[in-house]
Amino acid sequence: MSATFIVYGMVKSLGNTFFLEQAESTSGDIPIIVLQVIKGVTRNAVKGGYKAVFAKRIQRMQRQYSDGVEIGIGINGMLTSIICCAVASSVESKRLEALRESGLLNDPKARAPISAAWLLLQFCSLGAMEGLAGSRIADFFGHYVPDSRRYGPVFTDTLAGFGILLNIGFIAMIDYYSRFRYKESWVGDSVNESRLDLIYRAYAILAMLNCFLYAYVSSSYSYDNIIGKPEDEPEIPFLEVKQEEETVAHELQ
Repeated sequence: MSATFIVYGMVKSLGNTFFLEQAESTSGDIPIIVLQVIKGVTRNAVKGGYKAVFAKRIQRMQRQYSDGVEIGIGINGMLTSIICCAVASSVESKRLEALRESGLLNDPKARAPISAAWLLLQFCSLGAMEGLAGSRIADFFGHYVPDSRRYGPVFTDTLAGFGILLNIGFIAMIDYYSRFRYKESWVGDSVNESRLDLIYRAYAILAMLNCFLYAYVSSSYSYDNIIGKPEDEPEIPFLEVKQEEETVAHELQ
C-alpha cells in the first residue's frame, strides 16, 4: 500500500518546482511567499478539520467501519491530486495564451500579462492534497504498523524527496515521448519554451491511475494481513460447560 503514496510525493514536489516557475512567469502582483503561505494555511486547515471531524470518530468506530472511512479520506486526497494537476494545466494554458496574444511567446524571460491570482486555486488544491493524503500516510503507520508510528513524519518527508528523484525520470520519459510522437520536446530551456500544460496533464493521468490503484489496494487491505489472524479458539460444548458449573456449585455447598 505504501507504494501508492509515491505519486503523492511526485505531485507534492511540483509545488517547489514547476509551480514556482509558473508564479515567476506571471505579472508578479502576488509574491511567491504569499502563495506558499496560502498553501500552508490550506494544508493546516484541512489537516485540523480532519482531526476534529474524523480522527476521534474513527477511533470509536468498529474496525470494519473505521477502515472504510480512512480509505475514503485517502481517496479524497488522491482525487485532490488529480484536481490540482488539472487546474495547473488549465492555468498554464491560459498563461501561454496570454503570452501568444502579446507576442511574447518566443521570449524565454517574458512575464505573462496575467495575475498570479490565477495560481491560487492550484496552490490551495496542493495544500488540501497534502492535508488529506499526508494525514492518511500518518494513519497508515499508526493504524497498520503501530510500532513504526514515530517514523510517520520521516516517511512522509522521504516520499517528497523520493518524488523529486522520480520526477526527473518521469520528465525524461515525457521528453522522449514528445520527441518521438510529436517531433518536438515539451521540455524547453525555460518555462515559456516548455509545454507545462501538457506535462501537467500527464501528471493528472498518472495521479488518476494511482487513485484507482490506491482504491483497489485499500479495499483488499486489512490489518490482519499485517499481524496475522488470531488463532481460532476451540469451542467448548455447552453440556461440558454446564457440567463444570454444577460441579463448582456442588463443591461450594
